[in-house]
Amino acid sequence: MKIPGRNVTYKHSDGTIFTGEVVDYVELVEKLPDREFLDLIELIRWEDKSESIRFCYYVRNRGESEWRFANRSLSIGPDELAELLKKAKLKNWFPKV
Repeated sequence: MKIPGRNVTYKHSDGTIFTGEVVDYVELVEKLPDREFLDLIELIRWEDKSESIRFCYYVRNRGESEWRFANRSLSIGPDELAELLKKAKLKNWFPKV
């Protein structure tokens, strides 16, 4: 799955639409008996050149090859979150942390 370069569209509650691109990410795969989760922290660059961080995930049934974007908040355990944050910190996305 190609994540960097993927376009992102966000519609604000006032109707304003923002578009951007995923420029980098870190990932963690969680494997359950019946499905897998691809947990991500994505660095998004918006068309005005500002950047933001998105926590999200993809899901697929075991044995499938295609990941589906889950349009829900990422909910993971503390150890998994710590691992994702360590990976993101190595990218220097959070220079003040």
